[in-house]
Amino acid sequence: MNISLNNKVIILTGCNGQLGHSFAKYLLKSGAFVFGIDLGGSSKISDSKFKYFSGDITNIKSLKKGLSNCINFF
Repeated sequence: MNISLNNKVIILTGCNGQLGHSFAKYLLKSGAFVFGIDLGGSSKISDSKFKYFSGDITNIKSLKKGLSNCINFF
């Protein structure tokens, strides 16, 4: 089964880790918009279809802020 990721918005947690970073790049190459969330720092990914948010998904206030940021960006 082939599923097109073109112009789909993907929320990816752990995007600063080795696996998350690689997966984000794969999703971008597949045409997806990627909203990356991680606990801190900044992302090394520079792409117009990528937005980074530094936050903690286990904290409801942080999660709400991140989702709001995602909706406003995409």
